[in-house]
Amino acid sequence: MTRKKKMVRTDMQTYLDIFRLKFEARLSDRQISQALNIGRATISDLVIRFNN
Repeated sequence: MTRKKKMVRTDMQTYLDIFRLKFEARLSDRQISQALNIGRATISDLVIRFNN
């Protein structure tokens, strides 16, 4: 049997860090995910929602 991943909410400071690294430092999603220890899909989803 596989276990489901526990959903953890991302706090506002993490959102700000993601946007700062993405738009000011111009890092890739992979570089941001490694720096903040967050999944690439999470970063991609946040950026897409931000752009909409």
